[in-house]
Amino acid sequence: MYLLGSFSEKPWIERHAMERVDENSRVVFRCTLELPIGIHSYKFIVDGQWRYAIDQPTLSDPDGNINNVIAVRMATENRTCQRMQSSNQA
Repeated sequence: MYLLGSFSEKPWIERHAMERVDENSRVVFRCTLELPIGIHSYKFIVDGQWRYAIDQPTLSDPDGNINNVIAVRMATENRTCQRMQSSNQA
């Protein structure tokens, strides 16, 4: 599973590998990145398919694609993005 987004040096191209973690009897995938201040869109690639997490905030882009969104307000803020394996949205 990979994380891609508007925050990368090569937006929507650069892939960030996500680590599988067993947490309280459930499987989650986690990736921690240092993000610049701003609002960033992101999505996951799961088994070759673009997906968004239904349990995280979303926005539609100008082309009508639904992406997850995260707001970073402080320069030193690290954000962990995680996705439960059972979430399966396109």
